[in-house]
Amino acid sequence: MSNEEIRGWLVGRLPQDWFEGAPEITIDREEITVVGTLAVPDLPDTASAAERAAAVRGRVKGFREDTRDKRIEIARELEHRTDKKVAWGVTIDDQRVLFT
Repeated sequence: MSNEEIRGWLVGRLPQDWFEGAPEITIDREEITVVGTLAVPDLPDTASAAERAAAVRGRVKGFREDTRDKRIEIARELEHRTDKKVAWGVTIDDQRVLFT
């Protein structure tokens, strides 16, 4: 598969409600990395920095746990097609978190 085909396949295969907008897809010789943007949790304007940070951590943890089975399924399909490993990550509120 060409890089364009990989990107197209992934965009078509990923659930529409996972990310805000299209994910960032990086392809090198050995790995495909998929990083999507998560919505920042809605908090009142009076929320402290600690509360905001905790809400972001909670959103990332929830996404990671809630999507684990589907991410593994998609990764296996893509690894079979390309012989490349697939890594996942998210960006949220100026943070980038990669899942190992």
